[in-house]
Amino acid sequence: MDAFTIGSKGIAILFLLTAVAKIQKGEPFLGLMGRLGLSGKKSHVCYGILVAFELALALIWWSGWQLQVFGLVTTFVFLFFALILEMLWRRGHRESCGCYGGLAKVNPRQGVRLNLIYAALAIFVWTELPS
Repeated sequence: MDAFTIGSKGIAILFLLTAVAKIQKGEPFLGLMGRLGLSGKKSHVCYGILVAFELALALIWWSGWQLQVFGLVTTFVFLFFALILEMLWRRGHRESCGCYGGLAKVNPRQGVRLNLIYAALAIFVWTELPS
């Protein structure tokens, strides 16, 4: 297996695991939404959209469909997540962000680091796209 295949399947699995974790145990992530100022119906709508988006990205990365576009989109998604988590950290939030449901407790600062690593992986895989 080449680096592109390993990386793209790894990103697909990452998105799948985070989506399934949120589906299995959504309360921690909904708590994050509340800390961002979203509550009630708005937080549930955003939660549903994000889970659907993560599942769609998992399928796209697994299939390799349109990665010329979605490789770049994914990088910006990871950077956006890192920005939101950094905002939370600077506001004094130190508890788990809920990004991984109940699978792992990750505080916002750790989440920033992970998302920057994921963004770097997405860039690497994107640059390794077969011609």
